[in-house]
Amino acid sequence: MIDVSEPVPEGLTREVYYTIKVQFKGDMNKVVEAWRLGNTPNLAKLKYTFEKKAVQIWLFQPKSFDILADGIKLAVPNGYTLYISKDKLMNTSVDDLVNICSNYVLAQVKCESKKAWALKVQILKAKEDMETAKQICEQVPPILALTAGLGWQINWELVRLSLVRFTGNIKLFGDGIIPIIQLTLRGTGKTTHAIWCQEVLGYGYVSKIPTLARLIMDARTGQFGLVYKNGIIFDEFTDLSTLDKARAQEIIDVIKTGLSHGIWTRETATPRAVSPVVEKYLPFIWYGNCDEEPMDARQWLVQWLRRQVGIQGADAVADRFAIIDVVTHLHPQVASMLTFKCLRASVMRGILAYVRRQAESKPLDEYMKESTLQGRQKLYAVRVRAVFEALLSTPEDRVVFDQKEVDEIVAKNYWGEVEDFIREVVKAYV
Repeated sequence: MIDVSEPVPEGLTREVYYTIKVQFKGDMNKVVEAWRLGNTPNLAKLKYTFEKKAVQIWLFQPKSFDILADGIKLAVPNGYTLYISKDKLMNTSVDDLVNICSNYVLAQVKCESKKAWALKVQILKAKEDMETAKQICEQVPPILALTAGLGWQINWELVRLSLVRFTGNIKLFGDGIIPIIQLTLRGTGKTTHAIWCQEVLGYGYVSKIPTLARLIMDARTGQFGLVYKNGIIFDEFTDLSTLDKARAQEIIDVIKTGLSHGIWTRETATPRAVSPVVEKYLPFIWYGNCDEEPMDARQWLVQWLRRQVGIQGADAVADRFAIIDVVTHLHPQVASMLTFKCLRASVMRGILAYVRRQAESKPLDEYMKESTLQGRQKLYAVRVRAVFEALLSTPEDRVVFDQKEVDEIVAKNYWGEVEDFIREVVKAYV
């Protein structure tokens, strides 16, 4: 565990500090300077104008990127547009470029007043510490380690909520996403998890429902949106009811197609040579606040979408989500549960990778035979069961769910004795 009271160099976030600390063995002051130049608005321009520093080193996470005929251009947090020619990307894979907005970029650049050109480029990909992760998961269930890793004391209610959240982070067998909606009372840690996903997993996170330009692509400039991240998290689900009916329907239709077929598209003209279609299966989490807990969350959501938002085909919308978790009987006071210690990002990523491998080792075909659900819900229930079992198990204490229990969670959000079981698991390790 990392003590969050450990001093962090001024100008760096704690997550960036621990991410690059392992990769840079030299002078941290130079790293801090590179980070400040890449992220502080106008600082690089002032250095160029007043100190005549045309050649600078920037460390940053791109806001967006465009594909050009002779390379790419990045929107840098410091306000610059950075052009990178093809020859500077010869050792970079296509997958790295597609996910460039989810990683850090270290670049030596030549500046002008508004634009910059890359002289050297290095993409710093996030690392997974599988060795440490495996050692931890041999001692405690992964979901307890992940919850504590965010900096909280272990509490069974928080673990129950975290079980759904981290399940939404897992993608099985390449395209096996588990999209979730979770609506709770305020102050239960949803935003903490969302920001962690943004900083550690490279997710796109927005605190309000985005426009299609922000989600997929700006048709005027060709800049790519959130779908080029490693996953997507929306906040404030119930803001759907405040949107114009046509806009709400439009964004819902795009999300439906994206979740079911991995195709994200805008019905609009785009700049020449830029495709309006993105093919990518993305983990998708939608958070919100609610003070009403229904008996059947899926049915409640369908009625709410029809009556409050005016969505056509509301049943098909709900069908795209594996878990619709509307819960108000759980309200862990996370503000008073801080431990001021957290797990390193590389270890947390390693735990998620460990969970994925464990879940993928399950006989999913047998689960399919046991499920009584139909269509997409049946497929989701199988994935949810495999991930739940992996998150709650250790090598010496394997957890096996009755498929009927998981079917009830997926079909209605009825947890039954599962919550009592989670309480017992937490009690056994705390």
